[in-house]
Amino acid sequence: MEIDRSIFSLDDVVGDAAMMCEPMASAKGLALMVQVDPTVPRYLIGDPLRIGQVLFNYLGNAIKFTSHGKVALDIRIETAGVAGVMLRFTVSDTGIGLTEEQQAKLFQAFHQADSSISQKYGGTGLGLAIAKQLAELMGGGVGVESRFGEGSTFWFTVLVQAAPEDPFSATMEKVADPEREHVPTKEKPPGFAGMRVLLVEDDPTNRIVAVGLLERVGLTVDVAEDGGMAVEMVGKTEYDLVLMDVRMPNVDGITATRLIRKRKDRADLPIIALTADVVDKQDEVCLAAGMNDFISKPFRPSQLYAVIRKWGTPGKWRERIVTIPTPPEGVA
Repeated sequence: MEIDRSIFSLDDVVGDAAMMCEPMASAKGLALMVQVDPTVPRYLIGDPLRIGQVLFNYLGNAIKFTSHGKVALDIRIETAGVAGVMLRFTVSDTGIGLTEEQQAKLFQAFHQADSSISQKYGGTGLGLAIAKQLAELMGGGVGVESRFGEGSTFWFTVLVQAAPEDPFSATMEKVADPEREHVPTKEKPPGFAGMRVLLVEDDPTNRIVAVGLLERVGLTVDVAEDGGMAVEMVGKTEYDLVLMDVRMPNVDGITATRLIRKRKDRADLPIIALTADVVDKQDEVCLAAGMNDFISKPFRPSQLYAVIRKWGTPGKWRERIVTIPTPPEGVA
């Protein structure tokens, strides 16, 4: 994995993560709270995509394992010096909590607190291992504090540099609230009214997030929980675009795409891979299977909308319907 260095707005990164998580928090009746310390620079130099990925992973897990109460994000400066600013992101919840033994194993790949948690809530635990790797690549670290049955507090740190204040003044707006207690209001993306999309995703939490993002811009969304169901639904319904998770039980996204491509009447159906894999050349595998494009999870809403705009055409399938004219009177 490579780490990028570019100027970015912290408010945009936090806003995107909160916007993606808000639908699943709302569905569970949870309060999602965001607090950015006023001393944190508004514009930074670092890797906004990777920071957003770790942040989304933390917020998503907190919401997943919390049945009532709230999830709170706090961002503040841990240290500042010649090397840069060490930012600390803290996500606290009122969820199920963890024992000390469970905490010690959490950031290992494919490990969750115990098998019963995996069966009830889903997931493999790979996300936290990747979060740890990303945080360390960005000069920081990760950690957790928890009491079983009372909730958890996960944190990660990243080393960034302060950028000139308001470097994008011509195209970006500042947040009016000086305390920065609220996520900035972002311009609503252009609608995609008339498009019917199939979302293929086995993880319940990811489904809630994706459906919320898709429906808010006017898309009609159907959901398949695995590749086998997707193949069946594509055979029965004419979709304008398919968003296909790659790693799924039973029939995975690669196999499902190959099966769909065997149908001549679906040869031009845009299929976009949703992949959390960090394996090299994963994009080549997706394209070779017949997918048109791919985006990495967790993605920013703007990335999702951009790929839909690139490949989706509202009503494309309906345009292919041929209307047979009524023959002139007297013609057999």
